[in-house]
Amino acid sequence: MIIAPIPENEALRIVNLLSDDILDTADEKDFDELAALAADICQCTYSMITFVDTNRQWFKAKKLLKEKETSRDIPFCAHAILKQDVMVVNDAQKDERFFDNTLVTADPCIAFYAGAPIISEASFALGTVCVFDHQAKYLFTPAQQQALKTIAGQISKLLELKAKNKLIIERSNLLMEAEKKLARLTLISHDKEKNIIANELHENFAQKLATIKFYISFAQQSQDQSSHFLQKSKEQISKLINEVRVLTESIVPTTLENDNYIEIIHELTVQFSQRNNINIQLMFGQNFGVFDKNIGFTQHYRKLDKNYR
Repeated sequence: MIIAPIPENEALRIVNLLSDDILDTADEKDFDELAALAADICQCTYSMITFVDTNRQWFKAKKLLKEKETSRDIPFCAHAILKQDVMVVNDAQKDERFFDNTLVTADPCIAFYAGAPIISEASFALGTVCVFDHQAKYLFTPAQQQALKTIAGQISKLLELKAKNKLIIERSNLLMEAEKKLARLTLISHDKEKNIIANELHENFAQKLATIKFYISFAQQSQDQSSHFLQKSKEQISKLINEVRVLTESIVPTTLENDNYIEIIHELTVQFSQRNNINIQLMFGQNFGVFDKNIGFTQHYRKLDKNYR
């Protein structure tokens, strides 16, 4: 038995083979069908799709064989990957390379063998598609040899397709993770922004309400300037209402048109008056609070009366 020499480009060949991530993968219909097709076209009992690893030959697909792999020093395919064309062994018992090979002298008792190298896109022979039989065969037509080469080419394309699909999936997963991270950061940013806005609005509204309270207190204490301070109170309330209107133009969603913001303003006014023991009466015109998607609230009010204790 003559052991096949190691290819000169073996290190790079193995890198190419491992990059395809095909070794020790589960059975796949596409590969099984190509192996069966090779046996049918070549009129042989057995067929295999093999990949030659560093120390073993592994079977991706096979017909009528139970083994999943053999050591690298005995298979015919280790010789076939050294060829650019189909390697044909008409009678292994008469071939000096194989006559005493255990694959010939014992099960599966190979007599005839033909194998075409599977050439990768990077031009490395990764394995073979091969057929063999118990009986010697001296008639193996050029058409059958070409069919075996074509099947080997299809296997190479399958490997390329699997590699590209894997890359697409990996990139898609990375993109989804990046989008999730961006979404989380956006939510965090929005929460921070909303908290800042809420704090600013709270402080602003609180200051204006406090100012109104002072004006009303001054009006209670000074009959001479009562009308003046009431007018100041009215101006501050008008500014407060106007700020609410401006706010709706920039940050309030279109669902605002379905809400009753007059009631909200009324409720806030009642709460303020109760906390400060002040009786405030607000009177709105019919059009106040009408929402326009383009300009926010329309600001129409007729009269603002305040009654205080």
